[in-house]
Amino acid sequence: RQFQKQDTMELLNLAGVDVSSMGALNTLAVSLGDFDDTSFDCRTPDEWMSLGSHPDGTFSFVPAKGLRPDPVSGVWQLQPCRVVDWNTDTGQLRVIWGNHVEDESDTLWLPRLHVQFLAEDPRVFVQRITHAVKQRNKALALMRYKLYVDSMPTGGACTLDEETEERIRACSTDVQFHNISTEVDTSPKIHSLLEEVKLDWARTMNRLMLEKQLSNPLMEGLILHELGIEMEDVIPLKVTHVPEDGLIEIPYDGGFQERKERFEFNSYYSHEQVVQALAQVRTECVGVGKGCIFAIPKTRTMRLDEFQAMQNAAIEKSTQYLKNTWKDRLKQ
Repeated sequence: RQFQKQDTMELLNLAGVDVSSMGALNTLAVSLGDFDDTSFDCRTPDEWMSLGSHPDGTFSFVPAKGLRPDPVSGVWQLQPCRVVDWNTDTGQLRVIWGNHVEDESDTLWLPRLHVQFLAEDPRVFVQRITHAVKQRNKALALMRYKLYVDSMPTGGACTLDEETEERIRACSTDVQFHNISTEVDTSPKIHSLLEEVKLDWARTMNRLMLEKQLSNPLMEGLILHELGIEMEDVIPLKVTHVPEDGLIEIPYDGGFQERKERFEFNSYYSHEQVVQALAQVRTECVGVGKGCIFAIPKTRTMRLDEFQAMQNAAIEKSTQYLKNTWKDRLKQ
């Protein structure tokens, strides 16, 4: 009910989306669907289509609204439709216009951005369209900017010197284990590739010169603001990498000694006495672990009572050692 109270067309107008041009967006070289962000969808395609399934397993349709021009006035608007199929490969939905189940003659495949399900939040749907339109306009603006760079004359631009050309030619033709018998004349191909490299070099020089001129507010307003893009879209921000070796200046506030003492007090392992005590305790424990509380008889046969007396004496000896001698040595 809350979704039905929202007017999607009014929300699109408030967002600055020209609804009348949306029908022609998909006919251009850069489709609006290429910039569709599916993260706005609250359900997967299978989950959306499951809304049209019945308990007996049959499928009818999913109620929705589709964007198309009015046959009388020609104004683009959302009209009632029924979604009966979804092609996940192309991202298009097959809709039947109208609410009446009997009328199935008017069928059309529409992209996802042209279909709003009735169970979909209109505000999220408008945000999805707005985001796609903005990203598409940004991409078209960057394409026009690169076209500006490619249209700059390359005659007077800095080009590769002869030494660099010879080095490129030598590195590209110096192939190990080259068979001379099958060698062909590759000079025309190498010359064509070098011309392409020099053209890319000249375009790069022109781009750097144009980016340098963009620091002028007049040029920035003439090019970037006219295209509707920001400086960060044209010139990426430089990322400062941390060097592997070097010195980093740390501000000194005079409290180093106090923090050092507090750390040493909280960490007993930093004291030499603690480390030595742990080492000695470990040595005594290893010695005890190597011992045996049982007495191994040296003769092959003996009476049972003698064997029991021998084991009892050995256990008593080990017990007295652990209670007295070993305990005193740990305290030392």
